[in-house]
Amino acid sequence: MKKYILIALLAIVLIVLANVVLNSRPKKMENLYDHGTLSCIPTKGTVAKPERAINPWPWVYDQGAFDLLSDLRVEWIRHEFLWARIEPKRRGLNWDESDYVVRNARERGIQILGLLDYSAPWANKHKKEYYPPTNAQDYATFVTEVVRRYKPNGVFAKQEGWTDGYGITHWEIWNEQNGPWFWLPLPNVADYAEMLHQANSAIRKIDESAVILHGGLDPAGKDIDPGLSLSGFLENMYVQGAKDCFDVVNLHTYFFSDTSPTELNKTYLNPVKETMAKYGDSRKPIWITEFGYVTGPKGWTSEERQAEF
Repeated sequence: MKKYILIALLAIVLIVLANVVLNSRPKKMENLYDHGTLSCIPTKGTVAKPERAINPWPWVYDQGAFDLLSDLRVEWIRHEFLWARIEPKRRGLNWDESDYVVRNARERGIQILGLLDYSAPWANKHKKEYYPPTNAQDYATFVTEVVRRYKPNGVFAKQEGWTDGYGITHWEIWNEQNGPWFWLPLPNVADYAEMLHQANSAIRKIDESAVILHGGLDPAGKDIDPGLSLSGFLENMYVQGAKDCFDVVNLHTYFFSDTSPTELNKTYLNPVKETMAKYGDSRKPIWITEFGYVTGPKGWTSEERQAEF
C-alpha cells in the first residue's frame, strides 16, 4: 500500500512541476510598442547584385583579415554595427571599431552591407542585447547616427577627406528576429514591424537612395511556431503593413541534415516566392545573407559531406 501511495504522490509532484514549467513560459507576447499604420518609403536607389560576398565577423578585426579578403577577391562583406559596442552608454558613442572596418574596406574596394543589430545594455530592462529595446525610437536614433556617419559623403567620408563617393548604401535591420535566440523572450512580428518602420523613417530622412533589408529570417523559427517560418514571418510582416519598409527580402537558409543544395528552392525559396506573389511583391529581390550546413549530432551533416557540398 505504501508503495502505491508513494507512486501517487510522485505523480502529483511531477504534474505540479510540469504545470509550473509550462505556466512560466509566456503564452503570448505582449507588445512593447504602440502600433499605428506603418507608413514607409521604398528606396529611390538601385539594389546591388553582390556576387563575391562573405560574413567575416568576428575575425574581421584580426591582423591580416582584410588582406585575406582582398586575396579572395571578396567584393562585399556583411558587417555588424553592434549597438552595444558603439553606444555602451547612452550618448556615449565610440566609433573606433567601425571606423577601422569601413576604412579598410574602402582601401580594398569592398562594399559593406551594414547590419544594425541588437540592443545596447541601457536600452531595455533586461540589460541584455538580445532583448529588443523598450523604446523603438532609441533604436531609430542609433540607426540615424550610424547611417549619417557612414553613408556616401557622410560624416566619416568628410572626416577622411574622401571624394570618391564611397560609403554604405545597404542596411539590414536586426538579425533573425523570428528565431529562438535574437528576439527574446519570444519573437513578436508586430513589434519588429514597428521597429522596421521606425528604422525606415530614420534612414529615409538621411538617405533616400539607401537600400533596406529586413533582418535575415531564421529557418529555426518554424520550430517555435509555423507562423515564424521564413514564409510565415514574411507573410505576417505583410499583414502588419510593412511591405514598403524593406527593399529586399532577406533569408538565412541553413540545412541541418544531409540535404542536397538542389533542395534549396523546394525547402526555402518556393514558399517565400509564393508569399511574395500573394501580396504583390514578386519584383522585390531576394538575398541569402547566411547559408550553410550545420554539423553536429547524428542525423545532421557530417564534416565530410559539408566540405563536399
